[in-house]
Amino acid sequence: MTLATGVSAATIEATEQNLVQIQAYVPEATMVDLEAMSDTDIRVILNAISSGEDADGKANTVRALFMDASKMDADMATTTEFANETNLLKIQEFVPEATLADLARMENDQIASILNAIAEGDNGADKAATVRALFEGDDSMVMHANATSDFVNETNLAKIKQYAPDIALGDLARIGDEQIAQILDLIAGDDSEGDKRQAVQAYFE
Repeated sequence: MTLATGVSAATIEATEQNLVQIQAYVPEATMVDLEAMSDTDIRVILNAISSGEDADGKANTVRALFMDASKMDADMATTTEFANETNLLKIQEFVPEATLADLARMENDQIASILNAIAEGDNGADKAATVRALFEGDDSMVMHANATSDFVNETNLAKIKQYAPDIALGDLARIGDEQIAQILDLIAGDDSEGDKRQAVQAYFE
């Protein structure tokens, strides 16, 4: 699983001031576009704006640079169907600094884990901590956020990993105590090992 750092690629140059400069040549440009670009991309565009090129040539150059940078980031974003504005807004309720560029760098399953954590239970400090932990890919924070859980622990993880080898404590924190209890009951049941493996893995898909 690819983990996000929780820091946008363009934390310095994605500013309203720079957006206004770029919109003089690319009116449809938005802050989302800038947040998806690297600092280097934006600086190259700003350098073109401040160059001594004639007006028509500068306009063409700036638009070409903007479109090239936007295309690269659009290509990156299409690698995950979950990296969209709707999901970003949900996540920003718990991680305000999250950007579309952050989501574009994640795998679908990481974003799905975050959305599942958001959808479960009432809002509160524990949920906020869990969502941030999943966003930042920090299993230790997930463990801390679920310190009061009777089911998110290494013992249960070891039992469940026999049937779903790729899971981690963060995955147990995501599905919650009720579903972990169901999995443990399933493991202790009389189904065949193949049926158990298939059923257990279905909880984490």
